[in-house]
Amino acid sequence: MKILVIGGTGTIGSALVSMLRKDHEVISVGRSRGDMQVNIEDKSSIEKLLAEVGEVDGIISTSGDGRMAPFHLQSDEDLDLALNSKLKGQLDIIRLGAHSVKENGFILITTGTATNNYMPGASSITMANSALEGYVKAINVEPYRGIRINAVSPYFVKETCEMFDFDVPNAIPAADTASVYKMVLESDKTGIVADVAQYLEK
Repeated sequence: MKILVIGGTGTIGSALVSMLRKDHEVISVGRSRGDMQVNIEDKSSIEKLLAEVGEVDGIISTSGDGRMAPFHLQSDEDLDLALNSKLKGQLDIIRLGAHSVKENGFILITTGTATNNYMPGASSITMANSALEGYVKAINVEPYRGIRINAVSPYFVKETCEMFDFDVPNAIPAADTASVYKMVLESDKTGIVADVAQYLEK
């Protein structure tokens, strides 16, 4: 398959690209690195990327930023980052990508553990994740061209925790996290949010 991985230069994305390239043609996209570049906060940048890549079998997004800050100290810029990158950036990937993915293909986006595990300073990220998960479930009542649209919710990633010196005993390695994306894209499921920790326990 020809698969576009937006966020393919990040920690999870890099592990996923390495895994998928064993069997598929993978285009790795980053903000400033990778095979191609995109700014997901700019709809026209996503449109340009999709036009250049052409038709694909599937799109995976491991992209989307947010900033940690107590809710009463969050700036407009903090909220805008979560809204425009984590939320709207990935919504645009779905909305625009649905016209670039082949019939019966797939789109897979990324939310995160902050959806249900509430943490100090993560309210804007929880907000964006919750909206994304609701959107993925809601749009699946109006199927389009047989495209499977799902989300993966990673737990804390071991390599990222080590990078920022976070002590999370049960953090999950990027390669194991990537394996859940692979399980979901190879399944016939649609409208699901795959919790990485739960999937790996199965």
